[in-house]
Amino acid sequence: MMLRISLLIAFFISSHLAQAQSDSLKLVLKNQLALMQFDKALISLEEIYQQSKDEEYYLLNTASCFENLGQTKKAAELYEKLIALNDSHTIAKSKLAQLYKNKGLYRASLELYQNLIESDRSNSYYHKQRAYLALQLGNIQQGLFSYQDAITNNPEDIEAIFGLAKIYLEIRYYPATDSLVELALKLDPDHIPLRILAANSAYRQEKYATIKEHIEVNFRISKDSSAYQLKLLGIANYHLGNYSQSIHCLKRMEIKEEPTELIYNYMGLAYFENGNHQESEASFCKALKLAISNKTGAYYSYLGLNQHILKEYNRAVESFKKSYEYKEDPLMFYYIARSYDENFADKKPAQKYYERFLAESPEKDRPFTTYSEERLSQFKTIEHFKEPK
Repeated sequence: MMLRISLLIAFFISSHLAQAQSDSLKLVLKNQLALMQFDKALISLEEIYQQSKDEEYYLLNTASCFENLGQTKKAAELYEKLIALNDSHTIAKSKLAQLYKNKGLYRASLELYQNLIESDRSNSYYHKQRAYLALQLGNIQQGLFSYQDAITNNPEDIEAIFGLAKIYLEIRYYPATDSLVELALKLDPDHIPLRILAANSAYRQEKYATIKEHIEVNFRISKDSSAYQLKLLGIANYHLGNYSQSIHCLKRMEIKEEPTELIYNYMGLAYFENGNHQESEASFCKALKLAISNKTGAYYSYLGLNQHILKEYNRAVESFKKSYEYKEDPLMFYYIARSYDENFADKKPAQKYYERFLAESPEKDRPFTTYSEERLSQFKTIEHFKEPK
């Protein structure tokens, strides 16, 4: 009897000591994980497993350590092993889905999130992740519906609202985009990407005052102004008649990022309106070097206008002629005539181009036709009073 009691006491003490040792190891593990000491945590996990034989605990935490150490293949294999062991282990499925997503295995990740949604349809995070993955796989409709499901389950999920607003922007459903952005900004007025999205929507709708409002708020929130925001603000300021501010923004953008044809076009326009015709000409020359759009004719016409104002009439004529080659705008004949008119005593070349302009000019060019008619009339008067040879 005494032997049996002694054995029971020994077993109790042994179990108690083992549990105490296991608890102590888990406390050490907890501290290691908190300090991001994942390599040391792997050693502790091996020791805990040898004592407890708790395979699910071991697999989940070991996989997490490998994942944090950047050893994604080992992590994925352990998560997969755990799911095979326990198909209802949602934590393992969630972690593996995220790991697949990070590795670019979007379809595998999507399948896991769909499985997770079946077990918890009220989880807005799962719906949000499914939306992102669907979009990566080119399924815009599923992405849209999934973001809507996420917002239904969590109306204050700014990330989901932002994602849905981006879809609406891409399909050009601007009222829905703007409504969602307005809702999200009430929840977080300092959300810089939301304001950039709002400015992008406004840019597509040519709402330049709205662009200026959102970008300037962003600049007050953060001093780190991106090239894209400077571009939008520069274009908005041009259309709002703030030419000096437009130039300032676009020049700052030029420092941050190689400008495009579009940017040099707006710089040229802003300099032109500001009366700086040398800088305007230089900007349009740069736009021409990068030109891939159908605006080449317009760039040459502005080159000509700048050269005409700078009294470089011969160069202006060549620019206007090049403009006409790209875009058969009869107005170029008027500008050529003006350049000849102001540069040569012989008015025959000017007369020729005024006449060509009048022969082809549409009604919208009426102010120019009036001037052309007056000049031709003056030429005839001068010719009439000339002494015969």
